[in-house]
Amino acid sequence: LGITTTAQVAEKYPNWLQLLSAPEVIIGTSTPHDDPCGDYVAQLYGKIRLNHPQLANDIQARTRHLVGGKNSPAIPSGQLASQWLIESHQADLFIGYHHYQHIIAKLPNLATLPIPNHDNIQAIYAMALITKKLKFSRITYYSLNHNNFLLSMVSLAYNKSFRKILFDSIN
Repeated sequence: LGITTTAQVAEKYPNWLQLLSAPEVIIGTSTPHDDPCGDYVAQLYGKIRLNHPQLANDIQARTRHLVGGKNSPAIPSGQLASQWLIESHQADLFIGYHHYQHIIAKLPNLATLPIPNHDNIQAIYAMALITKKLKFSRITYYSLNHNNFLLSMVSLAYNKSFRKILFDSIN
């Protein structure tokens, strides 16, 4: 995971834990149980709670689950969730997938703060293909050879409509 915020906020709070500790900062995340990224943020908060229980409570009180939920608004086309939430002033920062940092680095007025590996969560991805016949589908072959695609597939698997399409296509 990584943190996206404005360049001004990142300059004021150059350390990820200082930033999360700032009482005036509203934190945006994906929705736990509906979006894997929200689940990972919940795990991160659990790790913070081990050493800083009061801080974890404060952070959770300022967290808004703004995307990825059943009733979340659609993210405008061509924008990242973090970009939209920060630019529309729904959140001061967004905790999300760190692999978007190279895109965010090109956006004016936004900055990313890394969460050190020893403090961050470690996501382990797996894939299962269920078919009536033992065969590899094109999607399985592609996903095994393209890590970013696999990450997207895992995220999409949480979406009920996508699961129906995927499972209908393999049965």
